[in-house]
Amino acid sequence: MQAKGRLLLFGLILLLSTQITSVKGQITINSPYTRYGLGNLVENGMDPRITAMGGLYYGFQRSNLINTANPASYAAFDSVSFVFDAGIFGVMTNLQTDRLTDQGSYISLSHLMFGFPVTRWWRTSLGILPFSYVGYDIYYEEELEGITKTQYVYQGSGGFNQLYWGNAFKIGGKLSIGFNMKYMFGSIIRSRGISFPDSIEMKNTYIRGSIRPSDFYGEIGFQYKTNLPKDLFMVIGGVFGPQVEIKSKASYLATTYFGDISSAQFYYDTIEVRLNEKGSFTLPVRIGTGFTVGKEGKWIAGADFLWQNWEKYKYYGQSDSLLNRWNISVGGEYIPNAQSSNSYLQKVAYRAGFHFGKTPLNLQGKHLQEFGISFGIGLPIKKSKSTLNLSAVFGKRGTTQNGLIQENFFRFTVGVNVFENWFFKSKYF
Repeated sequence: MQAKGRLLLFGLILLLSTQITSVKGQITINSPYTRYGLGNLVENGMDPRITAMGGLYYGFQRSNLINTANPASYAAFDSVSFVFDAGIFGVMTNLQTDRLTDQGSYISLSHLMFGFPVTRWWRTSLGILPFSYVGYDIYYEEELEGITKTQYVYQGSGGFNQLYWGNAFKIGGKLSIGFNMKYMFGSIIRSRGISFPDSIEMKNTYIRGSIRPSDFYGEIGFQYKTNLPKDLFMVIGGVFGPQVEIKSKASYLATTYFGDISSAQFYYDTIEVRLNEKGSFTLPVRIGTGFTVGKEGKWIAGADFLWQNWEKYKYYGQSDSLLNRWNISVGGEYIPNAQSSNSYLQKVAYRAGFHFGKTPLNLQGKHLQEFGISFGIGLPIKKSKSTLNLSAVFGKRGTTQNGLIQENFFRFTVGVNVFENWFFKSKYF
């Protein structure tokens, strides 16, 4: 019990530190592409075991893994064990154009999840995950004909989160089905302004808008696991998330002001105010499928495919510069000897993978791509069945062609997985 207590205490400290650092991190993100849609999507969380394998979600299951991307995977939970998983993730970006470079960073909660058995055929999980994050601060100047110097600023911050409750059910010995019910909340603030620093006649304008969702949505999934020759297994899985309209409240404030657009501003007049305007935005259809093959306690490999219909996205009836998203992930894990008693490194899990696809962004006639390679390890915690997991992803998104920006990014995730037998009945009294 002491070991369990120490691990749970570590997890709670990790969560607390995450909340502090995520607040600080809100002002240090610098990703201009988060200006569009719902920002940078991390709707499946950032579990380091999965991200280290390129994002191997839909056909992946383990007795100590909480894989929220496919709720059917919860059926693999051990019948007498409790699973706790928490972690943080960070992103560092280098922005590059034909002439300029810039940097940004962000750190936040990657996941906080619990999973446990309910009955012999029913497993459940609940927790909190990020859905998306926004952070950009764009400033530039230009000379307009007949007008002196003109300054523009575009700013954004915040993000959406999701509480989830998921359930999985075993049907026979090979098939499992499951569903997640999720609640989206949080806020995104986007602002833009224009000023004329050399003119005393033209008024500067600043517009600030925010959106706060508050609604339920979900997805369903399945997994089919079967044995293959030579002690191998295969898991095939799939997920379907229907299109839903997420109810939200939006506020809007447009003002004129004096002062420099990038420093002190003194408000002159209010042009328009709208507070808590009820409406919705579209969360489009999402379809994912994948498979894994492997040998228990030794190795696993697989691939995933995701498609999402972002062309249908609308915000309060208005469309955005978005196209359909797709992504392919390939990866795997290798453990030299999980039962080794004389070499710790033999028990470490080594993971690697890559992902490639089209983002939802369609700018200047370019449907932007994203590519990344990933690595990670799982470090067993002595005298327990728990692990410390780390992952790193190196990749790029976008291009410097057509006046666009290329983001070179490094993402890392650190997580602790507590896997303990909590449901044994004592034989002694």
